[in-house]
Order: sequence, then C-alpha cells, then structure tokens
Amino acid sequence: MIKQPQNINLQHLTFSDNAKELYNIGYRLHKQRQDEIAFLYFQKSASLGLGAAQYVVGICHLHGIGTPIDLHQACEWLKIAMNAHIKKAFTIYAQILFRIRRYVDYKSSLITLKTGANTYESYICMKKLANIYRPHTLNQRDKNSKCIYWIKKLAKRGCCESQFALVRMVYRETENVSSSELMSFWLKRAAENGHSLAAYALGRIYEVNEDSPESISIAIHWYKKAQMRGCKSALHRLQTLCESKV
Repeated sequence: MIKQPQNINLQHLTFSDNAKELYNIGYRLHKQRQDEIAFLYFQKSASLGLGAAQYVVGICHLHGIGTPIDLHQACEWLKIAMNAHIKKAFTIYAQILFRIRRYVDYKSSLITLKTGANTYESYICMKKLANIYRPHTLNQRDKNSKCIYWIKKLAKRGCCESQFALVRMVYRETENVSSSELMSFWLKRAAENGHSLAAYALGRIYEVNEDSPESISIAIHWYKKAQMRGCKSALHRLQTLCESKV
C-alpha cells in the first residue's frame, strides 16, 4: 500500500487538469522520496501535454524511479518529449539509442541524432555521430570526412579532445603538411584548453623549428603546461633543455 504523504490530496490527481501544477506536486513528492506517487503526478502531467513532465516520465522508466525499468517506454516518452522540443530528451535518447536496437532502426537513429546535434546543439549527439562515422581503415574517405565534420563542430564548442583529434585526422586525411595553418590553429586551441599531448606537440614544434631566439622559451612554456597535466615526455624534454643551457 502506498503511504500518502502529508499535505497531498490524492483526489487532486484525479480531478486536476493543470499540467504545471501536477508537475510541481510531483517534483515536491520526488524531493520527499515519495517516488511512486510522484510518478503518478508526472504521468498525469505528461498526458496533459507538458514537455518537461514527458521527459521526466521517460527518465523514470529509464532508471526505475517510482516505476519498473522499461527501456521501450523510456524511449517512447523521450521521443514525445523531443517533439515538445525538450533539448535534454535528445541527449538522453542518444545515450540509449543503440542499446535497444530491436526498438529502433539504424536510419531513424541517425536522423534523431542529427536532429539533436543540428537543432539543439547536443554535445552527446555530436559525439555519438563522430564515433559512428569514425573510419576503421584509411580507405574510407567518405566516412572520414563525415567524422571530421562532427569532430569540427565539437572542436568549435571548445572540446579539447576533439580539437586534438581534428589535428590528427586532418593530417592523416591530407597526408602532408599543406594544412599546417589549420592544424596549428586547432593544436594551439587544444593546448590552451588543457590537452597535455597538444601542449607537448607544440613544445616539440617550437623546439625543433628554431626560427627565432624566443622559440626555445616558447617550447619550454608549452612543455611546462604539458608536464603540469601529467605528460612524462614533457618533463624529459624540460630536463634536457635545462641541461643544454648549463
């Protein structure tokens, strides 16, 4: 038997048509750890068309909050929430999409991911698409270009891992250094955003290409950045440069 919490009239659940009010009651119940009753309020609110409640019902089905875990129902409610333009729904749906292939086909999965990535700028959707299109061989040029497209979108959002991956993929794609300006730009962005290998690579570039007296000083600057982020190779280069100065 479900224990009725204080100050909550369950008749309100039956007769109220105010979706926002029902959602707020459900939220308060959830905070009071009355998840079974909270789910009933969220469900009623969702059935009345409130997008936020539709998203929460999907999450409840996904994690078994106040109701048994049901991935199919979770996906159905998340899709309804996506139609209500709830941005978070795209993100969560993208995470579980390929775990339940028997409920969705590959083509519709890609469409959903692209909608979340393009319309709602969902980071997780972009990352999933980049992984889907990541080529397994160097011959897959078309797939590689699609992967680069999504990695570049992630890089523009400030993801240092994607910025460094973009440098490596552009080099592998062109197989030469003709894109050196583009590569230098993203390499520096990745290093500035905390990527240790990018900082180390910049240090090597300045150490090897001694175009000016400041090159070694700049190399040391980047080696120190990389070393602070745990790069052992940078520490070795710092020791070597310090010994050569002596």
